[in-house]
Amino acid sequence: MLLNLSSVEEYAKAGKARLLAAATEKRVSHLPDLPTIAGFKTSVWFGSWGPGKMPPDLLAKIHADVAKALDHPETTKFFGNNSFERVDLSPQDVGKLIQSDLEHWSALIKSVGVKID
Repeated sequence: MLLNLSSVEEYAKAGKARLLAAATEKRVSHLPDLPTIAGFKTSVWFGSWGPGKMPPDLLAKIHADVAKALDHPETTKFFGNNSFERVDLSPQDVGKLIQSDLEHWSALIKSVGVKID
């Protein structure tokens, strides 16, 4: 099965499931012995959105405030307990991530011939 790591990791720790590989480009930082699937990547990510053409100083403040919240010990603990990995991206890098995801999933959908009924 292909599942989010956070939904199955506790079963693996308890010996009730076996993790075969991560669907990531790089190894999972807290599971360095877990191999990756060559040529296959997928991830779930979360972000904050605002209106287009937001003033740069407001965008910078929001970015800094979110980073401060993510630095909070309870947030760090929550991420660790749920196998989440914090990735800090600039607004420009988020745009690149979205474009990359669009290209990746569009190509995959096209290659397998998925059609919407």
